[in-house]
Amino acid sequence: MQSNKKIKANYLQAFFDDEGGVNCQAHQVIFFTVNKELVKDIGLLLSEFNIKNTLFKDYHAKMTKNVQYRIHISHKDNIEKFAVYIGFDKKSIKTKKLSNLLKSYPYYHKHHLSCLKLLLDGKPRSTATIRRAIKSGNHTDYSNLSKLMINGLVSREVVSRKIKPWSITKKGIEYYDKLSFYH
Repeated sequence: MQSNKKIKANYLQAFFDDEGGVNCQAHQVIFFTVNKELVKDIGLLLSEFNIKNTLFKDYHAKMTKNVQYRIHISHKDNIEKFAVYIGFDKKSIKTKKLSNLLKSYPYYHKHHLSCLKLLLDGKPRSTATIRRAIKSGNHTDYSNLSKLMINGLVSREVVSRKIKPWSITKKGIEYYDKLSFYH
């Protein structure tokens, strides 16, 4: 099943390398094509990686009588998932643009990466310990850790009504390794 996901990721990367790009001003990753069925398929494949995307239809009467279809990936969560699971060829200028786009969200990535990095040594830590280590506010830490937990990147157990400390999952380690490439 994982190899099937990898094949789909490589397939998507090839299309985005060829006909996609990054619009830093609009904070979007984009894909263009004249093939309506292809753009629908690309959108469905992106959804399998939990990457929300929007399909647009453009008429370019000045250039051609053809219709052009676009996919937009926006919002930091979706762009981050795109970077981790799909991305562009490492040697591509698009990779640099994607890195710059991710860095344009200063708070989000800094704290998520900081939380994951702190847990990389395998030692479980309490929310208070994480807060002190990354020097941020109460709500910020719990919100970050909750988002990471929803995505399966960190975990915490509840045993006999006692909440255990946070720990990183295998998926979280892989995610950190991939995302840290862009920072």
